[in-house]
Amino acid sequence: NAFVLLNQAEQVAQTIPFQWTKGVTAGFLAYARLRLGHAEEAYNWLAQVPTPLTDDLNRVREGTYLIAARVLLAQERAAEALPLLVRITQAAATAGRMKVVVESCVLEALAHHALADHGAAQAALHKALTLAAPEGYIRTFVDEGEMIRQIIYAPSGLPRLTIDDANLYTYVARILAACGELDPFTNDRGVPPPPVPAIVNRKSQIVN
Repeated sequence: NAFVLLNQAEQVAQTIPFQWTKGVTAGFLAYARLRLGHAEEAYNWLAQVPTPLTDDLNRVREGTYLIAARVLLAQERAAEALPLLVRITQAAATAGRMKVVVESCVLEALAHHALADHGAAQAALHKALTLAAPEGYIRTFVDEGEMIRQIIYAPSGLPRLTIDDANLYTYVARILAACGELDPFTNDRGVPPPPVPAIVNRKSQIVN
């Protein structure tokens, strides 16, 4: 059972003579419980995390605050999550930790989406996709589920995510296929994909 393993991990962490491991383990336990549907325990963990962010960020703190941002989003507190994520993105980019930058940008996109700022959501997602494409990250996007698809395809009447590079277009197709899209560039209204020449000429959009 997943919770048995989580509790075992917490017990082992208590025996390690380094204080930082306890905080890291507590954060990952909170994230795991959030994903498993035990949100209340994650909320209790968040109450012990100092926000707004005042510490200098390092690799350990980045992980903790990314999880804090996820919990804030789950609590529908996107406006509080955004400045935290912007700080993480800036610090990670300065340190060259690009995988963290990608994850933080994805969460920024989700936060903007929750605040109905569709343009900002697409801009953050486009940045994440552009940085992630050379590494081929898939689960980073797929694990966020339907909201990533919503940002790409856009609500009715709003522009869909524009892709200006053929390789990036192919990468996004792989992500959408992994999300269960049988025809990744055809939305639920049956709009066909753009013609190939449009992609090559750097004028494509995901759909129509």
